[in-house]
Amino acid sequence: MSHLPEKERDKLCGIRDGHPYSWVDTELFSAQPPEVQERVVEWIKNALVPTKTKANPISSNRLKVIMEKQLPGVDISNNALKDAMLLCGYEPVTVQQFNWLFCINRRKRPALIATKKGHY
Repeated sequence: MSHLPEKERDKLCGIRDGHPYSWVDTELFSAQPPEVQERVVEWIKNALVPTKTKANPISSNRLKVIMEKQLPGVDISNNALKDAMLLCGYEPVTVQQFNWLFCINRRKRPALIATKKGHY
């Protein structure tokens, strides 16, 4: 399927049975060990602040990279992070793309402040 144009691949992404799926990444958050699940949920709840404005959202892959740098020993798939974000009440801008975009408050986003200062 990698020979399909990006727009066609994105049509193969979405939500099934309340969980994200994509044409290449099907790992769910529930497949993670309980201690990893706990650390990731804690990080999402403590480090991110949701916003309703859709201006300047951040991709699930970027959030995954930042989270993994801030939580040593945690390595989850993009799909598992999207699943965890849903579990924590975050809604993506659209589900029909591989990397979901999430609306995070740009002024109150503790996890992302380090990225602004060039640490990531």
